[in-house]
Amino acid sequence: MLDLRKALISILLGLVAFAGSFLTLVFSVPPFSISINWFDSLPLLAAMAFGGRYGLLATTVGLGAFYPFFIWGNNGWACLVTCILLIGWPTTVGWLRRVRERKPAFWNNHALIYLASVMLFCLFTWLFFPLAFYLNPPFWNPSAELSMDQAVLNSIVIKGFVVFLAIIFFVDLVLKLPVLRSVLGLAPRKESRYNGRTFVAIFAGSLLVWLVFITFNRTLLLEGQNPDFLQITDPHEIIALLVILFADVFIASALILYLESRIRAEDFITVNQERLALAVKSASIGIWDWDVTEDRLVWDDSMYVLYGVDKASFSSAYDAWIRTLHPEDRGMAEEASKAALRGERDYDPVFRILRASGEVRTIEADALTIRDKQGKAIRQIGVNVDITERKKAEEELNRSLREKEILLRELYHRTKNTMQVVRSMVLTSFGVTGNKIAVDFAIEAKELLLDSAIPLGLILNELLTNSLKYAFPGDRVGRISIAFAISAPGILRLTYRDDGIGFPEGFDFRTHGTLGFNLFHGIVEQQMMGSVEFRSGNGASCTLEFPEGLYSERV
Repeated sequence: MLDLRKALISILLGLVAFAGSFLTLVFSVPPFSISINWFDSLPLLAAMAFGGRYGLLATTVGLGAFYPFFIWGNNGWACLVTCILLIGWPTTVGWLRRVRERKPAFWNNHALIYLASVMLFCLFTWLFFPLAFYLNPPFWNPSAELSMDQAVLNSIVIKGFVVFLAIIFFVDLVLKLPVLRSVLGLAPRKESRYNGRTFVAIFAGSLLVWLVFITFNRTLLLEGQNPDFLQITDPHEIIALLVILFADVFIASALILYLESRIRAEDFITVNQERLALAVKSASIGIWDWDVTEDRLVWDDSMYVLYGVDKASFSSAYDAWIRTLHPEDRGMAEEASKAALRGERDYDPVFRILRASGEVRTIEADALTIRDKQGKAIRQIGVNVDITERKKAEEELNRSLREKEILLRELYHRTKNTMQVVRSMVLTSFGVTGNKIAVDFAIEAKELLLDSAIPLGLILNELLTNSLKYAFPGDRVGRISIAFAISAPGILRLTYRDDGIGFPEGFDFRTHGTLGFNLFHGIVEQQMMGSVEFRSGNGASCTLEFPEGLYSERV
């Protein structure tokens, strides 16, 4: 979809080009002659500014490509060739520029596009002009020329190459001027802010050079033969003007390209410096630079804030920093600096400073040591970070952890005593006294979530209850063994065994029907997604396996 404003501007540029073509600049001093239609730049301007479609509008609807029929009507069909080339050239260049904006590549580099388009323009002129003259006369001009001398054609092609190359680079140049971009409604480019004055300075300087040249030429070489300063008759002066103007276009393009890249780099550095300054300020980071050979210490503003030192009273020497250190940390910090200079270790100490107000702050330092070719330290660049609040938080956390550790130990001690009492009460409730039944444990250390530990505790309680009630009747002495370990990667195993009378013949916990054994099916196989196996022989045993990662940690 065409933009109406851009379309109108493009058509207007085409109309101005058509009208201006009748004012073609002609420099003719026999035997030298050259014509320059600078208005060819206007449809090209529309194409390069807005895109190929708008170049097509400027050359067709705006009539920018049809002037050859009015100026060089005697060329006949060659006028049509020129018209087609004047339509295709801006359209193609504008389209390729848009392609580069979307996907830059080596093949669509601006300089390559410009050079290749002008070469193709001139090549097609050289190839199709003889054919066009061969087909003359056309129906609209029976008196058209029937041939063109090859030398004349070669001259047109060579001069056209120089002129069109200068025009396309000139348009590229003026599109970088902030004033023209504003007039055309194009987005401003920060790196183009100095292009206007650069453009004016280069062309004004070139004009001055040309004036010096013609003054020298007329005064010394022509010996005053041409008293009228404004009348140009010497072909050398014309050639000099054209060479200087064409050279200006390429010099200005190269210089502005360099300046824009330089400004982009400077802007990038400025933005990064601003971001760094903000980060340094927010994080309470100070930056310092110590010239070891000259004993000159440079601080940024954040360092003075960190140390609580007045900038005017700071002597910018190493000893001035030493005096700010806490007396208890002074020796350690100074030795860390000397060790870094000797190359024994990196400079990364943590030390305390004592501000003039008496406030103590904790500083973490880091630095890069720069050495000469002989390996001697000549400079250190580093940062200081105020970690006082972090140190306080760490100390508070360590204190809290110590308190919790003491609490856990106390809880463990009390729980152990309580469980011994409960164990004694349980054994007594089942008529087990003295050393009638011994309990052995082989427990591999393993942390369990409550989701697994609680059902496991219920199962153990059921197994112990059954053993104490039924496995050791009368005065029978026995032993209970409980083992817990990792049986395979991701699989945990609980093995419970007693050497009592064992299970009745044909025992199956799934059909036993008691509430206790129903727990094994509901908890182990359904809730814990595990397996359970009962065996009888020299007592009773129960082996339970379940996956380790059945539940995820919630906190």
